[in-house]
Amino acid sequence: FRSVYRNQNKLDSALYYFNNSLNIRKQINFTSGIATSYLNIGNIYFITGKYDSSFYYMSKAKEIYEEKND
Repeated sequence: FRSVYRNQNKLDSALYYFNNSLNIRKQINFTSGIATSYLNIGNIYFITGKYDSSFYYMSKAKEIYEEKND
C-alpha cells in the first residue's frame, strides 16, 4: 500500500505508512527491513524537496548496509 500511495502522489500517506513500517521493523529487529524503510522515507523527502531530511535517512540506510556488507 505504501508504494501505491507514493505512485499516486499521496506522499503524506506514503510517509505515514513508511514510518509505521519502520517502527514495526525496529520492534522485531529486522535490520535489512529497517534500512529499506529508511530508504523509502528518504525517497519521499527527496521527492518533496526536503533534501536535509532525505540525506539523513539515506545515510542511516547506508550505515546499516555497510555494517551488513550488502
